[in-house]
Amino acid sequence: MAARRRSTVATRLEEKRAERAAAAVPPGQEALFGVALLKLALELKKPGAPALEALVPGVVRRMGLDEAAFLAWLAANGGLLRGAAGRRG
Repeated sequence: MAARRRSTVATRLEEKRAERAAAAVPPGQEALFGVALLKLALELKKPGAPALEALVPGVVRRMGLDEAAFLAWLAANGGLLRGAAGRRG
């Protein structure tokens, strides 16, 4: 049982490390990712707003951000936004 528990904990730690590596933000972009997150939140508050997944490409494109890097960052940091989008929904 103890060996199984350690392997589960080790697996979770490895997953967290992988998430952090995937969420590595290009230098100087983290502040812009935060701005993009705020823009997405404002868009989601509008009546009749489309789903979060439909909004992301447009916001990222207008801001000139790397979409893959933003999506990785959003996966690691966008829990509250996704929760809000789900409640709106």
